Amino acid sequence: MVPRLLVVLAVLLAGPPAADAEPPRTPDSFNDEGIAWQTFEDGLAEARRSGKPIFLLVHATWCPVCRVYRALFFDKQVEEMARRMVFVIVDGDLEPDLSDRYALDGTYIPRSMILDPEGRPVEAISGPDPEHRYFLYPASPEELRSMLAQGLALVQ
Repeated sequence: MVPRLLVVLAVLLAGPPAADAEPPRTPDSFNDEGIAWQTFEDGLAEARRSGKPIFLLVHATWCPVCRVYRALFFDKQVEEMARRMVFVIVDGDLEPDLSDRYALDGTYIPRSMILDPEGRPVEAISGPDPEHRYFLYPASPEELRSMLAQGLALVQ
């Protein structure tokens, strides 16, 4: 089996992501117009108030894989699921304490995970890579959609 890192490098060299994920409008956007991203503190308060699960994304502005991953947040199904959850974004460089707090299996980026409304990781929900459980394949929205669907199932 080809190591996942080699697959990611191939994706970066291959070009744009899947056709169903619209490319970002700005280089730093994770679809700020279509998704109500919140800071950790505001998102945690909203989740506690609403009882909604949290989708947490830890990224860095310099990260080339994060740049590819951004496009997945323009996917229409991801946008729709985001309306039923609390989406929190953390810049690992600017918020190292939060990044470290949610480095359950390493400090790699991007890291995506589902938290319960109290901010606790739901470790049963992760990506397919057993070594890097919170890394999702950046060239297709399927793994992200799956994680979000599992998070939404917590409140249904």
